[in-house]
Amino acid sequence: MNENAMNGQLNTARPIAMVAMFVLCLTLAFFWYVFPGQVGFRKKWRRGMQLSGIISMLTGMFIFTDLHDSIINIAGAFALVAVIGTFIGVYMLKWRKLFTMGIFNVILIALNNILYYGDDLKMYLPTVQKITFLSFLLWIGLITVGLYRSKKYPVTRF
Repeated sequence: MNENAMNGQLNTARPIAMVAMFVLCLTLAFFWYVFPGQVGFRKKWRRGMQLSGIISMLTGMFIFTDLHDSIINIAGAFALVAVIGTFIGVYMLKWRKLFTMGIFNVILIALNNILYYGDDLKMYLPTVQKITFLSFLLWIGLITVGLYRSKKYPVTRF
């Protein structure tokens, strides 16, 4: 999403990446709005998870700005509540494989931080970020499919 590509030329893919990030953030905000209600969280937990997920994703939409690092930290802090709630929901549903996949994603996120804040292995960060991104999206997608298949996902309730 940088203005300039790694070769120093104008990054012509930037507008597409920005639109994609906008769509992704809206989609994840919607997921964290719907998911807590489908799992059956009490109102206090449901609202907290919904609010934190939505704030996280609305903040994340500005990741392309000069405040990238601050945006990551703020969005990550709010996302932490939503992700913990997602873990609790997956555990309540007894979806052990998805719970394990979530733990794998947390390990990948930790690896991202180690690579980002360390100096020696930073060259591997872009690859690990892409793997983490895909794994996390797969996890959220599989949770959504699981809700749909278990008929706990009321299509008409949106």
